[in-house]
Parts: sequence; C-alpha cells; structure tokens
Amino acid sequence: MKIKVGSKLSRIQYVEVTSETTLGVALKCLDTDMTWQVSAEIMKQFVHSTEFATTEKVTRTTLAEILGKANGKIMQVKFKVQPKIDDLINIAYSEDGKSKSKAAIKKEAKTFGGKERTMVCHILGTENVFGRSLALDLEAKKGDGKHDARTRLIDHRSLQQIIFNGVKYELK
Repeated sequence: MKIKVGSKLSRIQYVEVTSETTLGVALKCLDTDMTWQVSAEIMKQFVHSTEFATTEKVTRTTLAEILGKANGKIMQVKFKVQPKIDDLINIAYSEDGKSKSKAAIKKEAKTFGGKERTMVCHILGTENVFGRSLALDLEAKKGDGKHDARTRLIDHRSLQQIIFNGVKYELK
C-alpha cells in the first residue's frame, strides 16, 4: 500500500527500553517484539510508566479519576488485590484445623486487606457504577487462548498510588 503525502496516521504501541544507543535508545514493542531506535529528542515526547519528577498526595477519588482519564496511556498502579478464599480461611482456622477465637479472627482481619500489587499497565475501560477499571498488565504473559491473560480488574477502593505523566500520585 502506498501512503500519500498528507495522509493522517496513528500508532499506539507500548514499548520497553532495551538499551542505550549512539542515537538515543533501542525499543522493543511489547506486543510484536519488533525493535527500533529513537533519538533522545523523540524520547522526550514519550509517556513513562515509572519515572516521575514530582509527588502529590491525593484522595482515593482523585486516584480513580486519573484512571478514568488516562485514555490508554501507560502508567504504574499500586493497589491491593482481592484476597483469595484460602487466605480468608487461614484467618479463621489454625494450622491444625481448629477454629480460632473471635478475638484472634478480628485482630487478623483488621490487618488483612489483600496483597499489594504494583502493575505497569494501561486502562482499557472504567466502570464507575461498581468502581473498577479494566487494565492490561504490560508485564504479564499474553497466554495462548482467546482471552488475553494480561487483563486485570482494579478495584478503586484499593488504590494506593499511581505514577502517570511524570507525577507520582500517593493516597493521603
């Protein structure tokens, strides 16, 4: 296909820096494994997932709003994942299978809120009614089935931190 002068084009790709070069940096596409080099000047236009110049303390509502307005841009999100049923059972029962006291269960339940996860991703969509965002984990393996194994749900109530557009947003 021949591209005509004046044609409008679009290209959205998520890449990893693989090395520094004399030109600038070498990049690898996370979806196709295609590689290329770009100059340091062009790199200034890229959105980074983990680098930040400033830190802001914000509310959980603001963190959720950032997810909703991200428009497919790369970011790093820190949140707590939903606890697994086995983890919850371990709170209620001791290793020998006996029920723990109500006081012991309450004490452990207060400190238990799911494991913390840090994920480099981009948002696929946000469900405001239920307070969740669907994200594509850019560090996970694709899988070989019809469903992309990299999709993850982020519960807005569990948000801890977001690094986006050069700013680190932390929960107050």
